[in-house]
Amino acid sequence: MMLWIVLAALTMTVLALLAWPLLRRAAPMAQRADYDLRVFGDQLKEVDGDVEAGLLAPEQAEAARIEIKRRILAVGQAMDAAAPAGASRHVTAALLVVVVPAVAFGLYGQLGAPAIPDMPHAQMQSARLGVDPASAKQIQAMVDGLAKRLEANPNDAEGWAMYGRSLKTLGRLEESVDAFQRAVDLAPNPTPDALGALAEAIAAANNGMVVPESRQVFLRVLDLSPHDPRARFYLGLARAQIGDGVGAIAVWKDLEKDSEENVPWMPVLRDQIKKVATAAKLDPATIAPKGERALAGTSAPNTSNLAAAMSQPVASQPVASQAGGSSETSPEVLNKRMADLAARLEKNPDDADGWYMLARSYKATRDMVKAKAAFAKASAAKPKDMALKMAYAESILAVAPDQDELVPEFVTVMREVLALDPAQADALYYVGLAESQAGRKAEARKMWTKLLGSLAPNSDEYVALKGEIDSLGK
Repeated sequence: MMLWIVLAALTMTVLALLAWPLLRRAAPMAQRADYDLRVFGDQLKEVDGDVEAGLLAPEQAEAARIEIKRRILAVGQAMDAAAPAGASRHVTAALLVVVVPAVAFGLYGQLGAPAIPDMPHAQMQSARLGVDPASAKQIQAMVDGLAKRLEANPNDAEGWAMYGRSLKTLGRLEESVDAFQRAVDLAPNPTPDALGALAEAIAAANNGMVVPESRQVFLRVLDLSPHDPRARFYLGLARAQIGDGVGAIAVWKDLEKDSEENVPWMPVLRDQIKKVATAAKLDPATIAPKGERALAGTSAPNTSNLAAAMSQPVASQPVASQAGGSSETSPEVLNKRMADLAARLEKNPDDADGWYMLARSYKATRDMVKAKAAFAKASAAKPKDMALKMAYAESILAVAPDQDELVPEFVTVMREVLALDPAQADALYYVGLAESQAGRKAEARKMWTKLLGSLAPNSDEYVALKGEIDSLGK
């Protein structure tokens, strides 16, 4: 399991580092060393991986390393003349999200060796970065230096984004989520790229799963850039991961419809459609293209007024001097804003988007009890929103005293999910488990048998669930 976590982390890191040169504006000189270091480490890591996979001979690898170093120097020289990223570069970068994972995991499936024991941490860190242990220590020292600069200037949004990318490179995924979140929170108007980086980091920290929190951020990307291919692909993937094969194919076919025939990632997208269709026993030709918003039957959430309210200065907060920096985002101010938002929502309890934003804020401060209460009110205000119900369900588990026992409140939410989508995979499993624990074996068998039909035969999940069904007896 640890190996797959590392692979997922490295994949997300490679995507970020490949896309970043296409998306970023010309950076200040102070940022260039960090940027070159990330690219250098990533490309060398790929060379080492090719050597391990038998794709490169040692002498070829050494030549590749020399060429990488030469290219890094060339990139540094070219940065002076770099122009802001245009629309085509944004599209290319976003579509790398589709191509790189498919190729990487495809090659690993053929050439990898998952049974090899884990390396010691220090050696793994060195291998992850593609450098020798001494260089790995230097990289760690530079990341630590960036952290110290952020302590001195905590309102540097770009610095937090850079720190998030660095943490992902080091495999510190949960910390990278916090850093990307800070970058988004500090930006007056977060860009689709900034939000996309946060959403990808959340997915990486959850073993590649597009969890409800990640999905919500990708939906925000669509609000700003409705045709963003990265967000559209991930939103389709989110549906596939929860067992909604029809929805996944509809979203991906909508992306396929809007894309040029000769884009390099088109075969990969079509292959994903084929794989999901095969696993779910569906005919893609019978599924009409449909965007995520249209599929959900909801309009884009209206968070503009709410975001503006959250960014308003607090009247009682003293204005910071130029020497001392801004205090607008200190913990005290953020807590005051959350309290103000909570008070406003009590007067307007039907504002689902507001409750969701408040829940996210509580979650960011690790106050999961308040986050759960806010998620509950968000779900109550918009009872047919599947993503809100799933976020609420996750928050229930987060505060459950015993993680090994199903909480009745959680089971109730899962039953509500089934009422909205009778084929939802998580709900089928957990409601079936609840029925089994209550001694209602027939109901448990019914739920799990339905879920079994959506799983790929002979997959690990299929075999495990089949075993649980058999254990129910007759």
